[in-house]
Amino acid sequence: MSRTPFRASSNAMLCAVQVLLPPIIFYAGFSVKKRMFFRNFAIIFTFGFFGTLTSAAAVSAAAAAVLKTLGMVPGAVFQSALALGAICACSDTVAILQIMDQQAYPVLHSLVFGEGIVNDAVGIVLLSSVHKLASHHTSLTLSVVLELLLSFVSLFVSSLLLGVAVGLVSALMVRGIFAKRHDCDREVLLLALLGYLSYLLADAFELSAILSVFFCGVTMSHYTWHSLSPAAQALALHTFRLASGLMEMILYAYSGINIWTSALWQAGDSRQHLTQALSLASILLLAVVIARVSFIYPAAAAASWIMAKPRKHTQKVLQDSQQHLLHPQQQQHHQGRRISMLDATVMMWGGLCRGAITLALAYHHFSIPTSAHQVMVVAVVLVVLVSSVVLGTVTGPLMEIIMTSHKQQQHNRHEARQQHQQQHLTQPLLSNGQQQPHLPR
Repeated sequence: MSRTPFRASSNAMLCAVQVLLPPIIFYAGFSVKKRMFFRNFAIIFTFGFFGTLTSAAAVSAAAAAVLKTLGMVPGAVFQSALALGAICACSDTVAILQIMDQQAYPVLHSLVFGEGIVNDAVGIVLLSSVHKLASHHTSLTLSVVLELLLSFVSLFVSSLLLGVAVGLVSALMVRGIFAKRHDCDREVLLLALLGYLSYLLADAFELSAILSVFFCGVTMSHYTWHSLSPAAQALALHTFRLASGLMEMILYAYSGINIWTSALWQAGDSRQHLTQALSLASILLLAVVIARVSFIYPAAAAASWIMAKPRKHTQKVLQDSQQHLLHPQQQQHHQGRRISMLDATVMMWGGLCRGAITLALAYHHFSIPTSAHQVMVVAVVLVVLVSSVVLGTVTGPLMEIIMTSHKQQQHNRHEARQQHQQQHLTQPLLSNGQQQPHLPR
C-alpha cells in the first residue's frame, strides 16, 4: 500500500508539470530585456554556460558520494547523480531582481537576469541529454563525456531552431490575420496557443520542449510583438505575467502538500527515509554554494579584464575626442565596465536560490514510483525550500548593504573624475603636456 499513493501523486504531478511549466518558461523568454541582454550576450552566455556546468559537476560528484554511502540506488548511482546535478544547477533569480533597481544598475541587472535565463536553459538541455544517455552507461569515461557534449549541442540547437521557427510563424500569422482589423483577445490567444504548440512539437520530436518554448517566447517578443496592436501588447504582457505567477504558486503549493502526504512517511522505515532526504538535501545545498562561490569570483575577474580592455576603435575615439572632455557616462561606455567584487557578490547571491523550474524538473525526471525517487524528490524540495525561504529572507537586507556600498563607490569615482577634469582644464592646452617656452621679443 505504500506505493499506491505515490504512484497516484506522481502521475498527477507529472501531468500537472506538463501544464504548469510551459507558461513559466514562456514568460521567462517573452519578458527578456533584449537590448541589454544581447549587448552583454557574450559575458552572459559565458557565465550561464560554464557556471551551470561547474554547478552540475560539483553537485553530481557530491550526490554520487552520498548515494553510494546511503546505498539508495544500487546500480543507478551514475544516472541519479548526473540528473540531480542538472536539476540543482537551475537557479531562480526572481528574489534578487525584484529588489534591484533596473534603471540604476542596468548592466548588473541584465547580467543577473540573463545569466539566470541561460542557466536554466543549459540545465534543462543537460538534463534531457543525461536522461537519454545515462540509461546506456554506468560510469563516466571520456567517450561518455564526448557523447554527452555532442548530444547536448545537437539537442540545444534543434530545440532552439524549432522554437525560433514557431515564433517566426506566429509573427507572419498575426501580421496576416490581423492586418486590417485587430482583436486583442484573439491575438493574445494565438500567441499562447502557438507557444504551447512549440512545447508539444518539441516533445513529439523528443527534443527539449522547455527550451523550445523559451526561445519561442524570445522570438515572439522580438518579432511578433511589433505586429500586435497596443491593446494586445499590454494584454499579452499582463496575461502571461499573471499566468506565470499563478503557475509558480500552484507548483509551490502542490510541492508542499506532496511532502507531507508522501507515502514515505506512511511506511515502517519512514525515519530512515527522512534521514536520507535530510542528508542528501544538506550535501546538495552545500555543493551548490561551494560551486557558485568558487566559480563566480574568478569568472568575474576574467570577464572584468576582458570588458575593461579597450579596443582599437575605442582607443581612437578616446584619443580624438580628448577623454577628459567627455561626459562620465560616455567615458564609462568607451572605457568598458569592470565587474567589481560587489557586482560579483550580487551575481553570486542571485544564483544561489532554486525555484519552480528545479521543482518541476525533479518531479518530471523522478516520476518512477520507487522509494529512492521519493527521497530524491523530497531532498530537492528541501533544497528549494531552504534556498527560497532562508536565502530569500536574507536577500533584502544583504542587497541593501551591498547597493549602499555600490552607490558610495560610484559617488567616489564620480567625484574623482570631476576633480581630474577640473585639474586638466586649468592646465594650458599643449600637445605634449609640457610648459610652453617663452618666445623672445
